[in-house]
Amino acid sequence: MQASSSNQGDVTLTVALLSDPHFYAGTGTGEPNPSWLQVVSAEGPKFKRRDNPWASLLALVKNHGLTADVLLCPGDITTYADPVGLNVAWKCLVTLGDELRASLTASATGNHDVTSRAPSSGKNVVRDLNDAADLFESLKQLEPAYPVHISTIPPAQAHERRVHYFGADYVLVDNDPRYRLVVFNSCARHNAVPVEYERGRIAESALSWLDDALDSSDGAQTKMNLFVCHHHPIQHEDHHLGSYDFMQNGQRLLDTLSKHGDWIVFHGHKHHGKLTYAPGGASPPVVFAASSFGAVVDDASLRLRNQFYLIDIVLPSGGGSPLGTVRAWNWYLGSGWKQSDSTLDGIYTGCGFGERGHPDKLADAIAAMIPAPTPWANIIANVPWLRHVTPRDMKSIERSLLRRHNIVITSNVDGKYEEAGRKRS
Repeated sequence: MQASSSNQGDVTLTVALLSDPHFYAGTGTGEPNPSWLQVVSAEGPKFKRRDNPWASLLALVKNHGLTADVLLCPGDITTYADPVGLNVAWKCLVTLGDELRASLTASATGNHDVTSRAPSSGKNVVRDLNDAADLFESLKQLEPAYPVHISTIPPAQAHERRVHYFGADYVLVDNDPRYRLVVFNSCARHNAVPVEYERGRIAESALSWLDDALDSSDGAQTKMNLFVCHHHPIQHEDHHLGSYDFMQNGQRLLDTLSKHGDWIVFHGHKHHGKLTYAPGGASPPVVFAASSFGAVVDDASLRLRNQFYLIDIVLPSGGGSPLGTVRAWNWYLGSGWKQSDSTLDGIYTGCGFGERGHPDKLADAIAAMIPAPTPWANIIANVPWLRHVTPRDMKSIERSLLRRHNIVITSNVDGKYEEAGRKRS
Protein backbone atom coordinates (compact mmCIF):
# COMPACT_ATOMS: atom_id res chain seq x y z
CA MET A 1 0.00 0.00 0.00
CA GLN A 2 1.56 3.22 -1.17
CA ALA A 3 1.17 6.76 0.06
CA SER A 4 -1.33 8.82 -1.88
CA SER A 5 -0.33 12.42 -1.23
CA SER A 6 2.79 13.98 -2.68
CA ASN A 7 5.85 14.55 -0.51
CA GLN A 8 8.79 16.88 -0.92
CA GLY A 9 10.88 15.69 -3.83
CA ASP A 10 8.02 13.85 -5.53
CA VAL A 11 7.30 14.66 -9.18
CA THR A 12 3.72 15.78 -9.76
CA LEU A 13 1.88 16.25 -13.05
CA THR A 14 -1.71 16.79 -14.17
CA VAL A 15 -2.62 15.37 -17.58
CA ALA A 16 -5.76 16.54 -19.39
CA LEU A 17 -7.05 13.84 -21.72
CA LEU A 18 -9.71 13.71 -24.39
CA SER A 19 -9.94 11.29 -27.29
CA ASP A 20 -11.88 10.76 -30.50
CA PRO A 21 -13.68 14.12 -30.65
CA HIS A 22 -14.56 13.53 -34.34
CA PHE A 23 -15.00 17.11 -35.53
CA TYR A 24 -16.51 17.15 -39.03
CA ALA A 25 -18.09 19.55 -41.51
CA GLY A 26 -20.88 17.24 -42.59
CA THR A 27 -19.72 16.42 -46.11
CA GLY A 28 -18.58 13.00 -47.22
CA THR A 29 -18.66 11.48 -43.76
CA GLY A 30 -20.89 8.59 -44.79
CA GLU A 31 -22.98 8.91 -41.62
CA PRO A 32 -25.79 11.36 -40.78
CA ASN A 33 -24.55 12.19 -37.27
CA PRO A 34 -21.20 10.60 -36.45
CA SER A 35 -20.41 13.27 -33.86
CA TRP A 36 -21.92 16.05 -31.78
CA LEU A 37 -19.25 18.36 -33.25
CA GLN A 38 -20.54 19.24 -36.72
CA VAL A 39 -18.76 22.40 -37.88
CA VAL A 40 -20.76 24.88 -39.97
CA SER A 41 -18.07 27.57 -40.01
CA ALA A 42 -14.36 27.35 -39.33
CA GLU A 43 -14.46 30.92 -38.06
CA GLY A 44 -15.01 30.84 -34.35
CA PRO A 45 -15.61 27.94 -34.93
CA LYS A 46 -19.38 27.62 -35.16
CA PHE A 47 -21.18 24.32 -34.71
CA LYS A 48 -24.53 23.11 -35.98
CA ARG A 49 -25.58 22.47 -32.37
CA ARG A 50 -25.13 25.25 -29.85
CA ASP A 51 -25.43 22.53 -27.21
CA ASN A 52 -22.25 20.57 -27.88
CA PRO A 53 -19.38 19.04 -25.89
CA TRP A 54 -16.78 21.57 -27.02
CA ALA A 55 -18.56 24.76 -26.03
CA SER A 56 -19.62 23.10 -22.80
CA LEU A 57 -16.04 22.03 -22.00
CA LEU A 58 -14.64 25.53 -22.49
CA ALA A 59 -17.29 26.80 -20.09
CA LEU A 60 -16.42 24.06 -17.58
CA VAL A 61 -12.73 24.93 -17.71
CA LYS A 62 -13.41 28.64 -17.26
CA ASN A 63 -16.09 28.35 -14.57
CA HIS A 64 -14.19 25.85 -12.43
CA GLY A 65 -10.67 27.12 -13.08
CA LEU A 66 -9.47 23.74 -14.36
CA THR A 67 -5.77 23.54 -15.20
CA ALA A 68 -3.36 20.91 -16.48
CA ASP A 69 0.33 20.62 -17.24
CA VAL A 70 -0.14 18.79 -20.54
CA LEU A 71 -3.09 18.12 -22.85
CA LEU A 72 -3.10 14.80 -24.70
CA CYS A 73 -5.42 13.48 -27.40
CA PRO A 74 -5.08 9.89 -28.74
CA GLY A 75 -6.41 10.84 -32.17
CA ASP A 76 -9.49 10.68 -34.39
CA ILE A 77 -9.80 14.42 -34.09
CA THR A 78 -11.92 14.42 -37.25
CA THR A 79 -14.16 11.96 -39.15
CA TYR A 80 -13.23 10.29 -42.43
CA ALA A 81 -10.33 12.73 -42.92
CA ASP A 82 -12.72 15.69 -43.25
CA PRO A 83 -10.32 18.58 -44.08
CA VAL A 84 -12.38 21.30 -42.41
CA GLY A 85 -12.94 19.17 -39.34
CA LEU A 86 -9.24 18.35 -39.16
CA ASN A 87 -8.09 21.97 -39.19
CA VAL A 88 -10.76 23.12 -36.75
CA ALA A 89 -10.04 20.21 -34.40
CA TRP A 90 -6.30 20.88 -34.15
CA LYS A 91 -6.81 24.60 -33.59
CA CYS A 92 -9.44 23.84 -30.95
CA LEU A 93 -7.06 21.49 -29.14
CA VAL A 94 -4.34 24.16 -29.13
CA THR A 95 -6.86 26.68 -27.78
CA LEU A 96 -7.97 24.26 -25.07
CA GLY A 97 -4.35 23.72 -24.07
CA ASP A 98 -3.98 27.47 -23.67
CA GLU A 99 -7.18 27.69 -21.62
CA LEU A 100 -5.92 24.91 -19.34
CA ARG A 101 -2.55 26.71 -19.12
CA ALA A 102 -0.87 23.54 -20.35
CA SER A 103 2.74 23.86 -21.47
CA LEU A 104 2.24 21.18 -24.14
CA THR A 105 -0.59 19.99 -26.38
CA ALA A 106 -0.15 16.77 -28.36
CA SER A 107 -2.34 14.54 -30.50
CA ALA A 108 -1.55 11.13 -31.93
CA THR A 109 -2.94 10.18 -35.35
CA GLY A 110 -6.20 8.23 -35.56
CA ASN A 111 -7.51 6.18 -38.46
CA HIS A 112 -10.14 8.88 -39.17
CA ASP A 113 -7.39 11.50 -39.45
CA VAL A 114 -5.82 9.95 -42.58
CA THR A 115 -7.28 9.58 -46.07
CA SER A 116 -6.99 5.79 -46.24
CA ARG A 117 -10.66 5.51 -47.15
CA ALA A 118 -10.62 8.05 -50.00
CA PRO A 119 -13.36 7.01 -52.46
CA SER A 120 -12.76 6.35 -56.14
CA SER A 121 -14.00 9.01 -58.50
CA GLY A 122 -15.78 6.36 -60.54
CA LYS A 123 -13.57 7.01 -63.57
CA ASN A 124 -11.41 4.40 -65.19
CA VAL A 125 -8.20 3.29 -63.48
CA VAL A 126 -5.95 5.66 -65.41
CA ARG A 127 -8.09 8.73 -64.75
CA ASP A 128 -8.25 7.86 -61.05
CA LEU A 129 -4.51 8.52 -60.94
CA ASN A 130 -5.34 12.23 -61.00
CA ASP A 131 -7.04 11.83 -57.62
CA ALA A 132 -4.12 10.19 -55.84
CA ALA A 133 -3.50 11.70 -52.41
CA ASP A 134 -0.88 11.47 -49.69
CA LEU A 135 -2.65 9.86 -46.74
CA PHE A 136 -0.94 12.21 -44.27
CA GLU A 137 -0.61 15.40 -46.32
CA SER A 138 -3.39 17.28 -44.54
CA LEU A 139 -1.85 16.45 -41.16
CA LYS A 140 1.58 17.59 -42.31
CA GLN A 141 0.19 20.99 -43.29
CA LEU A 142 -1.55 21.74 -40.00
CA GLU A 143 -0.47 24.91 -38.20
CA PRO A 144 0.83 25.25 -35.60
CA ALA A 145 3.01 22.24 -36.31
CA TYR A 146 1.34 18.91 -35.55
CA PRO A 147 1.47 16.59 -33.55
CA VAL A 148 3.11 18.51 -30.67
CA HIS A 149 2.53 22.15 -29.81
CA ILE A 150 4.77 23.91 -27.29
CA SER A 151 4.34 27.66 -27.55
CA THR A 152 7.77 28.41 -26.07
CA ILE A 153 9.84 26.60 -28.72
CA PRO A 154 10.79 28.19 -32.05
CA PRO A 155 8.89 27.16 -35.21
CA ALA A 156 11.99 25.50 -36.67
CA GLN A 157 12.22 23.10 -33.73
CA ALA A 158 8.49 22.36 -33.93
CA HIS A 159 8.92 21.57 -37.62
CA GLU A 160 11.80 19.20 -36.86
CA ARG A 161 9.53 17.28 -34.51
CA ARG A 162 6.84 17.15 -37.18
CA VAL A 163 9.29 15.75 -39.72
CA HIS A 164 10.57 13.16 -37.24
CA TYR A 165 7.03 12.05 -36.39
CA PHE A 166 6.05 11.41 -39.99
CA GLY A 167 9.42 9.87 -40.83
CA ALA A 168 10.04 7.62 -37.82
CA ASP A 169 6.37 7.06 -36.81
CA TYR A 170 6.94 8.67 -33.40
CA VAL A 171 8.39 11.70 -31.68
CA LEU A 172 10.02 11.81 -28.25
CA VAL A 173 9.58 14.98 -26.17
CA ASP A 174 12.15 15.11 -23.39
CA ASN A 175 12.71 18.78 -22.61
CA ASP A 176 10.72 18.92 -19.34
CA PRO A 177 12.33 17.77 -16.06
CA ARG A 178 9.06 16.14 -14.95
CA TYR A 179 8.23 13.80 -17.81
CA ARG A 180 9.15 12.12 -21.07
CA LEU A 181 6.44 11.88 -23.71
CA VAL A 182 6.27 9.63 -26.77
CA VAL A 183 3.62 10.50 -29.36
CA PHE A 184 3.27 7.41 -31.57
CA ASN A 185 1.61 7.08 -34.98
CA SER A 186 -0.10 3.68 -34.94
CA CYS A 187 -1.66 4.58 -38.32
CA ALA A 188 1.68 5.07 -40.07
CA ARG A 189 1.36 1.78 -41.98
CA HIS A 190 -2.14 2.57 -43.21
CA ASN A 191 -2.92 2.38 -46.90
CA ALA A 192 -6.00 1.77 -49.01
CA VAL A 193 -6.05 -1.96 -48.19
CA PRO A 194 -8.81 -2.65 -45.61
CA VAL A 195 -6.73 -5.16 -43.64
CA GLU A 196 -4.29 -2.33 -42.89
CA TYR A 197 -6.56 0.65 -42.28
CA GLU A 198 -8.78 -1.31 -39.89
CA ARG A 199 -5.98 -1.79 -37.34
CA GLY A 200 -2.79 -0.28 -35.98
CA ARG A 201 0.67 -1.57 -36.68
CA ILE A 202 4.25 -0.93 -35.61
CA ALA A 203 7.10 -1.08 -38.09
CA GLU A 204 10.25 -2.94 -37.05
CA SER A 205 12.28 0.19 -37.76
CA ALA A 206 10.09 2.34 -35.50
CA LEU A 207 10.34 -0.17 -32.66
CA SER A 208 14.12 -0.34 -32.96
CA TRP A 209 14.57 3.43 -33.23
CA LEU A 210 12.29 4.06 -30.26
CA ASP A 211 14.25 1.57 -28.17
CA ASP A 212 17.50 3.36 -29.04
CA ALA A 213 16.03 6.81 -28.40
CA LEU A 214 14.76 5.86 -24.95
CA ASP A 215 18.07 4.22 -24.13
CA SER A 216 19.84 7.48 -24.96
CA SER A 217 17.35 9.61 -23.04
CA ASP A 218 17.73 10.40 -19.36
CA GLY A 219 14.96 10.01 -16.84
CA ALA A 220 13.82 6.38 -16.94
CA GLN A 221 13.44 6.40 -13.15
CA THR A 222 13.35 10.12 -12.35
CA LYS A 223 10.68 11.27 -14.81
CA MET A 224 7.15 10.21 -15.56
CA ASN A 225 6.97 8.26 -18.79
CA LEU A 226 3.91 9.05 -20.94
CA PHE A 227 2.97 7.36 -24.21
CA VAL A 228 0.03 8.36 -26.41
CA CYS A 229 -1.22 6.52 -29.49
CA HIS A 230 -4.56 5.78 -31.14
CA HIS A 231 -4.92 2.00 -31.29
CA HIS A 232 -4.96 -0.31 -28.29
CA PRO A 233 -1.70 -2.21 -27.70
CA ILE A 234 -3.54 -4.93 -25.75
CA GLN A 235 -6.85 -6.60 -26.59
CA HIS A 236 -9.96 -4.61 -25.72
CA GLU A 237 -13.01 -6.78 -26.41
CA ASP A 238 -15.41 -5.48 -23.76
CA HIS A 239 -19.07 -5.22 -24.85
CA HIS A 240 -18.21 -7.34 -27.92
CA LEU A 241 -16.46 -4.34 -29.45
CA GLY A 242 -14.26 -6.59 -31.60
CA SER A 243 -10.74 -7.96 -31.51
CA TYR A 244 -9.43 -7.37 -35.03
CA ASP A 245 -8.49 -3.68 -34.70
CA PHE A 246 -5.74 -3.93 -32.10
CA MET A 247 -2.19 -2.72 -32.66
CA GLN A 248 -0.09 -5.42 -34.30
CA ASN A 249 3.11 -5.93 -32.28
CA GLY A 250 1.48 -4.08 -29.38
CA GLN A 251 2.91 -6.43 -26.75
CA ARG A 252 6.39 -6.01 -28.19
CA LEU A 253 5.92 -2.25 -27.92
CA LEU A 254 4.93 -2.56 -24.26
CA ASP A 255 7.88 -4.85 -23.56
CA THR A 256 10.19 -2.29 -25.17
CA LEU A 257 8.76 0.54 -23.08
CA SER A 258 9.09 -1.53 -19.89
CA LYS A 259 12.84 -1.73 -20.43
CA HIS A 260 12.97 2.04 -19.90
CA GLY A 261 11.01 2.66 -16.70
CA ASP A 262 7.35 2.65 -15.68
CA TRP A 263 4.96 3.89 -18.36
CA ILE A 264 1.44 5.23 -18.65
CA VAL A 265 -0.06 4.47 -22.08
CA PHE A 266 -3.03 6.51 -23.29
CA HIS A 267 -5.06 5.34 -26.29
CA GLY A 268 -8.50 5.81 -27.83
CA HIS A 269 -10.24 4.19 -30.81
CA LYS A 270 -12.65 1.90 -28.94
CA HIS A 271 -14.87 4.71 -27.57
CA HIS A 272 -15.00 2.71 -24.32
CA GLY A 273 -13.29 3.91 -21.17
CA LYS A 274 -11.14 1.33 -19.43
CA LEU A 275 -8.23 1.67 -16.99
CA THR A 276 -6.05 -1.37 -16.43
CA TYR A 277 -2.50 -2.74 -16.51
CA ALA A 278 -0.73 -4.45 -19.38
CA PRO A 279 0.32 -8.07 -18.87
CA GLY A 280 3.85 -8.96 -17.82
CA GLY A 281 6.41 -8.13 -15.15
CA ALA A 282 6.13 -6.72 -11.65
CA SER A 283 5.31 -3.20 -12.82
CA PRO A 284 3.83 -3.36 -16.34
CA PRO A 285 2.56 -0.21 -18.08
CA VAL A 286 -0.71 1.39 -17.08
CA VAL A 287 -3.11 1.32 -20.05
CA PHE A 288 -5.70 4.11 -20.08
CA ALA A 289 -8.32 3.61 -22.81
CA ALA A 290 -10.22 6.87 -23.16
CA SER A 291 -13.88 7.11 -24.10
CA SER A 292 -14.85 9.22 -27.09
CA PHE A 293 -15.20 12.93 -26.40
CA GLY A 294 -17.63 13.70 -29.21
CA ALA A 295 -18.94 10.62 -31.03
CA VAL A 296 -22.68 9.98 -30.99
CA VAL A 297 -23.27 6.72 -29.11
CA ASP A 298 -26.19 4.82 -30.63
CA ASP A 299 -26.54 1.91 -28.18
CA ALA A 300 -27.34 3.24 -24.70
CA SER A 301 -27.24 -0.29 -23.27
CA LEU A 302 -23.46 -0.30 -23.65
CA ARG A 303 -23.25 2.72 -21.31
CA LEU A 304 -20.54 4.29 -23.45
CA ARG A 305 -20.01 7.86 -22.31
CA ASN A 306 -18.65 11.02 -23.88
CA GLN A 307 -15.88 11.78 -21.39
CA PHE A 308 -13.12 14.23 -20.51
CA TYR A 309 -10.43 13.51 -17.92
CA LEU A 310 -7.90 15.15 -15.65
CA ILE A 311 -5.36 12.70 -14.24
CA ASP A 312 -3.30 13.80 -11.24
CA ILE A 313 -0.07 11.80 -11.12
CA VAL A 314 2.64 11.53 -8.48
CA LEU A 315 6.03 9.87 -9.02
CA PRO A 316 7.43 9.10 -5.54
CA SER A 317 10.95 10.39 -5.00
CA GLY A 318 11.85 7.24 -3.10
CA GLY A 319 11.12 5.03 -6.09
CA GLY A 320 8.16 2.97 -7.18
CA SER A 321 5.42 3.18 -9.77
CA PRO A 322 3.60 6.41 -10.59
CA LEU A 323 0.39 6.91 -8.63
CA GLY A 324 -2.59 8.36 -10.46
CA THR A 325 -6.03 9.63 -9.49
CA VAL A 326 -8.69 10.34 -12.10
CA ARG A 327 -11.22 13.13 -12.33
CA ALA A 328 -13.76 12.26 -15.02
CA TRP A 329 -16.68 14.15 -16.55
CA ASN A 330 -19.55 12.87 -18.70
CA TRP A 331 -21.31 15.02 -21.28
CA TYR A 332 -25.11 14.93 -21.47
CA LEU A 333 -27.22 16.56 -24.18
CA GLY A 334 -29.12 19.39 -22.54
CA SER A 335 -27.15 19.50 -19.30
CA GLY A 336 -23.49 19.62 -20.35
CA TRP A 337 -20.56 18.16 -18.44
CA LYS A 338 -21.23 16.47 -15.11
CA GLN A 339 -18.59 14.83 -12.97
CA SER A 340 -18.80 11.05 -13.18
CA ASP A 341 -18.98 9.20 -9.88
CA SER A 342 -20.62 6.00 -11.10
CA THR A 343 -18.69 2.74 -11.25
CA LEU A 344 -20.90 1.83 -14.22
CA ASP A 345 -19.15 4.44 -16.39
CA GLY A 346 -15.96 2.38 -16.75
CA ILE A 347 -13.72 5.27 -15.73
CA TYR A 348 -15.02 7.54 -12.99
CA THR A 349 -13.87 10.20 -10.56
CA GLY A 350 -11.95 8.64 -7.69
CA CYS A 351 -10.53 5.64 -9.52
CA GLY A 352 -6.86 5.54 -10.38
CA PHE A 353 -3.75 3.43 -10.78
CA GLY A 354 -0.49 2.56 -9.07
CA GLU A 355 -1.71 0.63 -6.00
CA ARG A 356 -0.90 -2.94 -7.01
CA GLY A 357 -1.29 -4.79 -3.71
CA HIS A 358 -3.15 -8.08 -3.56
CA PRO A 359 -6.93 -7.55 -3.18
CA ASP A 360 -7.03 -9.71 -0.04
CA LYS A 361 -4.38 -7.60 1.70
CA LEU A 362 -6.08 -4.39 0.63
CA ALA A 363 -9.44 -5.70 1.81
CA ASP A 364 -7.92 -6.58 5.20
CA ALA A 365 -6.65 -3.02 5.59
CA ILE A 366 -10.08 -1.59 4.79
CA ALA A 367 -11.87 -4.02 7.09
CA ALA A 368 -9.73 -2.94 10.03
CA MET A 369 -11.20 0.56 9.70
CA ILE A 370 -14.89 -0.40 9.45
CA PRO A 371 -16.30 -1.29 12.88
CA ALA A 372 -19.75 -0.11 11.75
CA PRO A 373 -21.46 1.03 8.54
CA THR A 374 -19.30 3.86 7.23
CA PRO A 375 -19.97 6.41 4.46
CA TRP A 376 -17.74 5.78 1.47
CA ALA A 377 -16.38 9.34 1.59
CA ASN A 378 -15.11 8.69 5.12
CA ILE A 379 -13.45 5.47 4.02
CA ILE A 380 -11.64 7.28 1.21
CA ALA A 381 -10.48 9.95 3.65
CA ASN A 382 -9.02 7.30 5.96
CA VAL A 383 -7.74 4.95 3.24
CA PRO A 384 -6.38 7.44 0.68
CA TRP A 385 -4.53 4.83 -1.37
CA LEU A 386 -7.95 3.69 -2.63
CA ARG A 387 -7.66 6.63 -5.03
CA HIS A 388 -4.91 4.68 -6.80
CA VAL A 389 -6.89 1.49 -7.41
CA THR A 390 -8.13 0.61 -10.90
CA PRO A 391 -11.85 -0.05 -11.40
CA ARG A 392 -11.21 -3.74 -12.04
CA ASP A 393 -9.08 -4.11 -8.90
CA MET A 394 -11.75 -2.29 -6.91
CA LYS A 395 -14.23 -4.99 -7.91
CA SER A 396 -11.74 -7.62 -6.70
CA ILE A 397 -11.44 -5.80 -3.37
CA GLU A 398 -15.24 -5.79 -3.08
CA ARG A 399 -15.30 -9.57 -3.50
CA SER A 400 -12.48 -10.02 -0.98
CA LEU A 401 -14.27 -7.84 1.58
CA LEU A 402 -17.38 -9.98 1.32
CA ARG A 403 -15.56 -13.32 1.30
CA ARG A 404 -13.07 -12.59 4.08
CA HIS A 405 -14.90 -10.10 6.29
CA ASN A 406 -18.61 -10.28 5.40
CA ILE A 407 -18.42 -6.60 4.43
CA VAL A 408 -20.42 -5.22 1.51
CA ILE A 409 -20.03 -1.95 -0.34
CA THR A 410 -23.43 -0.55 -1.24
CA SER A 411 -24.09 1.65 -4.26
CA ASN A 412 -27.05 3.75 -5.31
CA VAL A 413 -29.08 2.99 -8.43
CA ASP A 414 -26.60 4.98 -10.54
CA GLY A 415 -23.64 2.90 -9.40
CA LYS A 416 -22.11 5.42 -6.99
CA TYR A 417 -20.46 3.95 -3.90
CA GLU A 418 -22.32 5.08 -0.78
CA GLU A 419 -21.14 3.11 2.25
CA ALA A 420 -19.52 -0.10 3.48
CA GLY A 421 -20.53 -2.23 6.42
CA ARG A 422 -20.98 -5.74 7.77
CA LYS A 423 -23.55 -7.80 5.94
CA ARG A 424 -26.53 -8.66 8.06
CA SER A 425 -27.11 -12.38 8.48
